Amino acid sequence: MLVAEQHSLLTEDVRLTPDAPDMRVSFADADNHASAVEQANAILRREGVVVLDHLVDPALLETCREEIVARYPAYATPDPERYLGSYPGRHTMPLAIDGTLANPDIFAPPAIMDIALAVLGEEKILESLGLLVSLPGAPDQDRHFDGLLFGETRLDMIL
Repeated sequence: MLVAEQHSLLTEDVRLTPDAPDMRVSFADADNHASAVEQANAILRREGVVVLDHLVDPALLETCREEIVARYPAYATPDPERYLGSYPGRHTMPLAIDGTLANPDIFAPPAIMDIALAVLGEEKILESLGLLVSLPGAPDQDRHFDGLLFGETRLDMIL
């Protein structure tokens, strides 16, 4: 989601469903990467949000999952002390960026970086990396803003 500083894009709730293919772009076919980036940018500019599918190799994601579960086993257990406000069953957690998580294909997939470059330009900043844990039965999130570690810079867009 691209968010303007005046927060005007968040005036109404939008619910994405799997049957909204006109807002989804797949990166499964590496030969069509440039075309998929162009399509994603067009949707993002038109709708303010785009759903990106097949960004990371499923085997690489499974390796990450295994490393995270082994390193942070308590985070897979429900704990109301960690819940995000009114989101029971959801919490965030910091991650050490090492092992498989240090692979740029995980923390900065080429599609994400190419889209950020097209929308935000060369001055793009990867602001943060974390993990949102959604345990079975957790409710959907409402529309909200993420981040802003660099509030003093008066950034005018967030991707």
